[in-house]
Amino acid sequence: MRYECKECRMGFLYYSNLTLHQRIHNGRKSYGCSECGKACRDKAELTVHHRIHTGEKSYQCNECGKAFRRKDHVSSHQRIHTGDIFNKCKEYRKAFPYNSHLIGHQKIHIEERPSVCNQCGNMFRVRTQLIQHQRIHLGKKP
Repeated sequence: MRYECKECRMGFLYYSNLTLHQRIHNGRKSYGCSECGKACRDKAELTVHHRIHTGEKSYQCNECGKAFRRKDHVSSHQRIHTGDIFNKCKEYRKAFPYNSHLIGHQKIHIEERPSVCNQCGNMFRVRTQLIQHQRIHLGKKP
């Protein structure tokens, strides 16, 4: 990762993604969901988020019929049917249909734990694990 957030040490390949991410820390999320209050960085993110509440899955795989909320998720999914899986781990030679899954998997090969709980100091390799862990502090069941 080339660009790192100074607040939470999260890494990004592109500076523009870092800039968008930093809005989380400085409170500049200007689009709020009328259903649940979730704050989003831009109108497109809010539109995609709102589909969670409506259950809308407008994009469908032509091969198996599986429905998705986002067009890019259909494109990634269709690689399963075509065999065009480019996301391969060099350590285990294991392939993943989604790049995000490969990125999460590759973190098992390194000792770095960039996601840190600001309440108890526990460290996690993957940010989603940190988010799930933080529910403990909020009294929510995982």
